[in-house]
Amino acid sequence: MEWATQKTVNTKDPRILWFYGGPGTGKSAVAQTLAETLHSQNLLLATFFFSRTDSTRNTINPLAATIAFQIGTIIPDLQKLIVKALDNNPRLMNEPFEAQLRNLVLQPLAEFTTDNETIHIPHVIILDGLDECFDPEMQRQIIISLAGVAKSGEHPLRVLIVSRPEDHLKDVFNTRIPNTIVHRLALDGSCISDNDIQVFLQDQPDTIKQAHPKRDSFDKGWPNPTAIEQLVRRSHGQFIHASMIIKYVVSSSANPAGCLDNILGLRCRLEDEGMLSSELDLLYRYILSSVKDIEMMKTIVGIILFVDPDYDFFARLTSSQPSAAQTLPGIEMLVGLNRGQAARHISELHPMVQYDNDGNIFVSHATITEFFHDYNRSKSFHLDKKHILNTLVDRCLQVIRNGMLYFLSKWQYMTASL
Repeated sequence: MEWATQKTVNTKDPRILWFYGGPGTGKSAVAQTLAETLHSQNLLLATFFFSRTDSTRNTINPLAATIAFQIGTIIPDLQKLIVKALDNNPRLMNEPFEAQLRNLVLQPLAEFTTDNETIHIPHVIILDGLDECFDPEMQRQIIISLAGVAKSGEHPLRVLIVSRPEDHLKDVFNTRIPNTIVHRLALDGSCISDNDIQVFLQDQPDTIKQAHPKRDSFDKGWPNPTAIEQLVRRSHGQFIHASMIIKYVVSSSANPAGCLDNILGLRCRLEDEGMLSSELDLLYRYILSSVKDIEMMKTIVGIILFVDPDYDFFARLTSSQPSAAQTLPGIEMLVGLNRGQAARHISELHPMVQYDNDGNIFVSHATITEFFHDYNRSKSFHLDKKHILNTLVDRCLQVIRNGMLYFLSKWQYMTASL
C-alpha cells in the first residue's frame, strides 16, 4: 500500500513491484483486497487476473486490450484516443505486447494527461498470477516489456506483478531488470503467521452450521482447540489447505465433526513428510477416494484440463497449451452422458472442481491442476493426456458407431416395409 499510494513521480522509486510467494499462500487474496482498496481510493487503473484453466485468461493475447478497455471505462474521454490508435494501425492487435501496450495504453494516457493536467488519473495496474500464463516465454515478454516502459520514465504508472517465484521469473527479474525499476516483496513463511490461519479457522463455525443446521453434534466437535492447532500446523502456511478443508466439510453430507476427524486422521507417508505439498496432496487424494466411478472422473477432469475449445484432438500433447472453459452440456455431449449426469459426477469432486449456475466448470485452484499432472503427487489419480484423449476418441467413435447402427436398422425396417 505504501508503494501503491505514492502519487508523486520519483525517478528513484521503482515503478514495478514483484509480489511473490508459494502456492496457496494467499497471493491472489492479497491482490484482490488491494485492488478493492485502491479502487475505493480512485487509484486503480486496471487489473488482469491470469488463470491457468481459463482460456480467456491464460495467454498474453488479451492483456493489452483488456487494460485499454478498463482505462477507457474509467476515463471515457480516453476511448476516442484508443480507437484512433487502432484506426492508425489496423494490424496493431497482431503486433508484440509491448507495441500494443505503448499504442493502446501509454500514448493515449500521455496525450490525455498533457491536455488535462488538472484531472486526477489512477496509476496502479495489478497483474495477478503471471505464472498461470501458460507460456513461460510470454511471461518473460510481459516483464521485459513493462520494465522497458518503466525504464523510459515516460509515465507515472505503477505495476504490481503477483506470481509464484518460478525459476525463470527469478532469472528475468534478477538478471534482466535493474533494481532501480523493480522492488521485490516476498510472501513466505516469515510473513505468514500461524495465527492468521488460526483466526480464519476459528471464524468458520457459523458458516458450517448454516450448511448443516440439523447437525447438533457438530457443536461438540468445533471449535476444538486441539483440532484447530493440528490444522494450523499441517497447513504449513498454505491458506489453500485450510480453506479447502472448510469448503469440503461445508459441502459434505456427512456429520461435520466426523468429517473433520477423518481428515485429521490422515497421515502422510514417512518419505513425504516435510514436503510443502504433502498435506494438501493427502487432502486431495482423500476427496477423490470417495468418487464412485474413478475412470469417468478421470475422463471428465481430463476434458476440463486438456481439451481445447475446438475439441482439436490433433493438438500437440502438452499440458502447457491453453485449455478450454468447459460446460456441463459440453461434457455430457463428449462423453455421452444423459442430461444432469455431468453435474452429479462433478459434485463428487467438490470443492476441487466446481460449476456455476450457468453450467461453466472451473478448477478452483492452480495446485489442483498441478496435482493431477504429477504422478508422484496424485498416484492412482494421475491424468495422462495421451491416455485421456485416446479414451475420449474411443468414446466418440462408439457414439458414431451406435448412431450408424441405429440408422442402418431404421433403413432396413423402411426397406422391408416397402
